[in-house]
Amino acid sequence: MSKAPVVFAIVVVLFFVELNAGGLPKSFLEALKMAKGDKVAESFIYKNRNDCMTNCKLLPTCPRLAPECCPTKTPECPK
Repeated sequence: MSKAPVVFAIVVVLFFVELNAGGLPKSFLEALKMAKGDKVAESFIYKNRNDCMTNCKLLPTCPRLAPECCPTKTPECPK
């Protein structure tokens, strides 16, 4: 059995993870570090980030979770 497909799949996954992590704001990544691998906390952080993009008044931490959208929307804020 060839190992090439397995190696290719690993490279694709690593590239995808690196691409996504590079696009996230530093303050959001710091919030994830504070969760320290707690899957429930991480899911809340991601959900709150998505919700903050459309409603900055949802949480007092919205400017940290989605700084490209709160308090003012920039062109980088997803529509």
